[in-house]
Amino acid sequence: MKFSRIAFAALLVAGLLFSTTTSAQVAPAAPAAPAAHKLIDADVQVKYFTRLLTLTADQQSKLKPIIADRNQQVTALYNEASGDPKTTTSRWKAIMAEADTKILAILTDDQKPKYADWKVQQQQKTQKNNPAPATPPALPKGF
Repeated sequence: MKFSRIAFAALLVAGLLFSTTTSAQVAPAAPAAPAAHKLIDADVQVKYFTRLLTLTADQQSKLKPIIADRNQQVTALYNEASGDPKTTTSRWKAIMAEADTKILAILTDDQKPKYADWKVQQQQKTQKNNPAPATPPALPKGF
């Protein structure tokens, strides 16, 4: 009799779980939205650059709106989904170059080489994580 109570309780729990999962599946799923391009928050980036470059309070206050504007532009770019990767890439590069120009304008001469070194490291990481595709073999003559 003890076994039957345990079995009954297990069946009851399983039935409840089944009914909640199936009722949750009744409504058709909405199409998935495209994945948002996640950017690091401007405050986090300012803290990082403050440690990396030893930024003053004045530099920090000037840097934050530059990064926030850059992040907003990049987010808008990825949300547009123009479909043309070359256009998206060239616009992304223009946004980044504009931000870099503004950032370099607020850095001291001592900080600029550190920032340049950081940029090189970021480019190397990007190339390492996204290697260029191999060149396809040339077609034989006559094709």
